[in-house]
Formats: sequence, structure tokens, C-alpha cells
Amino acid sequence: MAVVVAAVLAVLLTSTRLGMRIRAVGHNIDAALMAGNPAERMNALVFAMGGAAAGLAGCVLTAGLSPQWTISDDLSAVRKFSILGIAVSMIGRHHPLGCLAAAFSISAV
Repeated sequence: MAVVVAAVLAVLLTSTRLGMRIRAVGHNIDAALMAGNPAERMNALVFAMGGAAAGLAGCVLTAGLSPQWTISDDLSAVRKFSILGIAVSMIGRHHPLGCLAAAFSISAV
């Protein structure tokens, strides 16, 4: 599923008009506003897409487990994933396919 999501995001960001607008707002918000790109809408869309991807990644941790896991167990192991996710994103240079390669290489270690 991660490979499919990364491929879809890579195509979306590199080959569509929406992806061009997202990249323009990400690179220089002032220039994007001058060009007529709705920066607030693009930011909200990117946050929604990131939240959906994080939800897909998080469902793997809790799928099939009892509901008491989130209440009774210590969540220190889950908190470590956020720091690892930031490292994967930086190693992958914030590109979906780069993050996929970085995640596979880090998980192999």
C-alpha cells in the first residue's frame, strides 16, 4: 500500500496542474500568491493529504489489536515513530519516491 501511495503522490506532484500549484506554494508563497495560486487552499489540501497518509500508516499499528492497547500499554514505542518519520523524510529529500527508498533502507537496518 505504501508503494502505491508513494507512486500516486509522485505522479500527482510532478505531472499535474495541482502538483505544480502545490510545489509553487511550497517553494515561494509570495511568488505563488502573485501568480494567483490560492495559498491557503493549497496549504489546507497538503495538510489533508499528509494527514490521510499518516492515518494509513498509523492504521497498521493498531489494526487487529484489542482496544485496551491504546489505554493500558505504554506508548513510548509509538512516540519513537514520529522522529523516525522525520528522519526518513529528510533522507528522502521530501520526495515520495525518495522517502519510500529511505524507509526501505532504514527498515532493513
